[in-house]
Amino acid sequence: MTGAGAPQLSICVIHQGWRGYPERALRSLDAPPGVETEYLLATGEAPWVEAGLEATLGGRRVRVVRPAGDDRAAARNAALRAARGEFVLLVGSDMTAASGAVAELMEVLRQRGGDVVSAQMLNENGLARRSAFVFPSLAREMNPFGWLWRRRHQFLRLEPPTQREPCRAAAVRAQFLLGRRETFRRVGDFAEGYRFAVEELEWCARARRAGVARWVAPGAGAHNLAPQRHGEVPPEHRLAIEASLVRLAGAMRGPAYAAVFRAVRRGKTLVKWGVAAAWNRAVPAHSNLMAAAEPVHRALWRGAGVAQALPADAESHSRWEAII
Repeated sequence: MTGAGAPQLSICVIHQGWRGYPERALRSLDAPPGVETEYLLATGEAPWVEAGLEATLGGRRVRVVRPAGDDRAAARNAALRAARGEFVLLVGSDMTAASGAVAELMEVLRQRGGDVVSAQMLNENGLARRSAFVFPSLAREMNPFGWLWRRRHQFLRLEPPTQREPCRAAAVRAQFLLGRRETFRRVGDFAEGYRFAVEELEWCARARRAGVARWVAPGAGAHNLAPQRHGEVPPEHRLAIEASLVRLAGAMRGPAYAAVFRAVRRGKTLVKWGVAAAWNRAVPAHSNLMAAAEPVHRALWRGAGVAQALPADAESHSRWEAII
């Protein structure tokens, strides 16, 4: 419960571990009419930490929260502990809210009885991005037609289905996530040490076990302003993703399952390495994508599951959505 004089909504902007634009994020985050709101900025970066416990940023008066760790999970956890509102909105500093997005999320949360609800992720140009995900599993990894089925609209030149009503999802993004403060506390902290947003899947797995419903609200749009790298993800990034996915499989189903999951992933990447190598030798004018695929899958086969040291902001400009 919130104490006397406590705000109803806490909007927490997370500026840790990526290239972000906290001023633009805060400027876009209009609270619903009549809802008393506090703004927090979770960051370990100057100049905001040096400014003290409060600062004016993006036209908002914000409380500055300094996380104990250096990744996004630590920043989210620090923000959740500092929030005083009944409702808490977690927002990445590389996001801006479309008009009315915060009010729409609160309305969905109240009407649908959902426990947490995520905005529809959008590119800066307004095109939709993936906002919901499934959990990694051996069944999905061993399905030879899964990749074709997920891309059927692209191959058949069909328009992707448009979701207009709020829908439940297995896992949602925490880049623009609203929930009750007690719900976040019931599920627990975001686990530190994961890379490329896999900590969000791990949190959603625990939310599922706790009976917490996860929703996506297509009517609430949130634009991602961070630059995105197109094409193949670099090998060192893929290695970090592999390590996080194996760790997630172990957290969900135990170490034996994780070992088999890693073996299947490595076997698949060996096949992909061979296909890419054969293609590159047989077709002199091969595409850039196939040229990049060979060294990536070779690196994965030789070092899959080994976390690589990456810059803190590496996740701001790498596409990972097609991998998870």
